[in-house]
Amino acid sequence: PWTGQYYSSDLPVALQSLVGTTDVNSYNQKVGNNFAPEQVVLPFAMTVYMVVCDHFVPVDKTGWTERTDLGNGNFIGPNYRSQFPGETCTIYSKVLAQGEHTLDGSALYLFQG
Repeated sequence: PWTGQYYSSDLPVALQSLVGTTDVNSYNQKVGNNFAPEQVVLPFAMTVYMVVCDHFVPVDKTGWTERTDLGNGNFIGPNYRSQFPGETCTIYSKVLAQGEHTLDGSALYLFQG
């Protein structure tokens, strides 16, 4: 999953074994005033979890379901957490069909197939 990345700490147990993206709000991926989208190709339909934290660039959550059952927390890793103490991250989910999808580059994603 996010081993060795900034965003790997304290995820809910149900999500800890999932494969996910490793970057968010990356300035080297910035296009104009927006962050570059994440292009993904899913080999089959799967549930995608989107993690959005307070300091991230705002993300369009249309069609995503807030997963209050997974809780909110400071899911960013210790290397980054010191910069944003008390950070709150929220998890959303959505089922995406097999095929190519464009995801907002201002969030983190986990994939469950």
